[in-house]
Formats: sequence, C-alpha cells, structure tokens
Amino acid sequence: MAEAKKTKVLVIDDDPRLLEVMRTNLEMEGYDVITEARGVAGLATAIVDQPDVIILDILIPDMDGWEICRKLRAEPKTRYIPTIMLTALNETHNVVRGFECGADDYLSKPFEMAELFARLNSLLRKASKGLAIDPLTKLPGKHQIYEETRRRIEMRGRFFAFVYIDITNLRTINYAFGIER
Repeated sequence: MAEAKKTKVLVIDDDPRLLEVMRTNLEMEGYDVITEARGVAGLATAIVDQPDVIILDILIPDMDGWEICRKLRAEPKTRYIPTIMLTALNETHNVVRGFECGADDYLSKPFEMAELFARLNSLLRKASKGLAIDPLTKLPGKHQIYEETRRRIEMRGRFFAFVYIDITNLRTINYAFGIER
C-alpha cells in the first residue's frame, strides 16, 4: 500500500536559526519542509515545488515578503497556495498590508509553535474543502473555478471560452487502480 503524501510546507525567512527551528518542529509534526533564506529563491521554489502551504517572513533583504506575496498571487501556479506571513512587524498597518498583498493569515514574532500549528491546520482544513488547489492535479479547486467563471461572466463585452469536463464514476477507477494512477 502506498504511503500517504506528507503535507509540504515552504518556509521563507532570512534567519538561519529560525529556519532550523521551524524545520525541526514542522518535521516532528509530520510535515515535509522546504526552507529558503532568500526571497527570489523562495518564490522560484514555490512555483517549481508547489508546496501545500507557505510561511513567509516580510523582512527579507533581496525581496520583501509583501512583494513575494503579490507575485505568488499573480502567478497561476501559486495563486491559491495558502500563505501565512510570520514577521516581527505586528503594527496594525503592517497586518492590513499583509492581507492586502494576499496573505491568508498573519502571525507576529515571537510566536508559540502551538499557535502556528493551529493556524497551519486551519488553513489546510479550508484548503481540503475545495478552497484551494487540488492536491492531486495541482489545478485550481472548485471554489476558484466558480470564482473565475463568475468574474469572466461579469466582464461584459469580453469573450471567453469555457470547457467543463467531468468523468463519471471516477471513484470506481480510483478504488480499482489507486488515485495516483
């Protein structure tokens, strides 16, 4: 029987000590962890590796977290990956800016690991209910499809094509041959 896929977490922060603490604690909780200390590298890793969730610092020298978050939301491959901003910038205007850039959650340093895990699990639960990308295909989930369709229909005067394909009884094939196949 195939081993269950681990949830992949990308942590982008320029503090090597924090990255090591995060890696250790997240791996002890059963997560598959990728760390990046530079913003540009973190953005590239997000696009290539398609993590299930991203934990992102704001104060990164080569590209700040706000810019990274905006680029993640602009990129189709990363648009719906849940993102938590984890930063020492805890003033209200910074929290608001984080959400305006597209963060799904915001946690201030210093923080408790228990709170980070609770926030991480909350985001992953929402994602599993179709509010994020499909874990198997890495394509947008039904919520994003509905949202994009609605947005396109509201853009009166602009043409677009829409194709919806559904495979009847796919569950039977999954049970017989396995979901990966």
